[in-house]
Amino acid sequence: MNQSPMKNLLAAFFLFTVALTSSSQELWLNEVDDFTGACRKVTSPEIIGDNGKDSNYDKVSIRFSALRINDSRAFRLKSSSHLGCAGADGNYAMLKFSDDTVIKFDDTAEINCQDMASSTFLVSDEMWARIEANDAPVMIRLKQSEYYTDAKTVNAEMWNAHWAAVGK
Repeated sequence: MNQSPMKNLLAAFFLFTVALTSSSQELWLNEVDDFTGACRKVTSPEIIGDNGKDSNYDKVSIRFSALRINDSRAFRLKSSSHLGCAGADGNYAMLKFSDDTVIKFDDTAEINCQDMASSTFLVSDEMWARIEANDAPVMIRLKQSEYYTDAKTVNAEMWNAHWAAVGK
């Protein structure tokens, strides 16, 4: 009796199950207001990339979460290193895509000077078109009041899964 086809079938099922669970994102907030019908969804922050640690700097990672409030969308970025205050004038995020397009966003968070505070960025129409096309950035720069850091590697699958989670 040849069990190889059965083993192959079980292996394929296992890989499919792992792929489904690894690309789904947990929602930190998922609520609909009983009176207004307003929908608010926010994914749990996850490491989306890092600076690729070179000889001059320690490894610094950037955490990402996607937000949707009704039809408005935004994202939050947070560094594993203190970069200063979130929400301060001059704070920004820049996303670089594989076609060398760079989109810059201003930080809209309330001022928060706690260590490793999250900055919030509103999604523009140009950015929304890229999200709908599953076009994830290849690099991210997060600049807060004192310093900036670059994520030189970005997990595109995770980026897209976060947006899919808040889009449902």
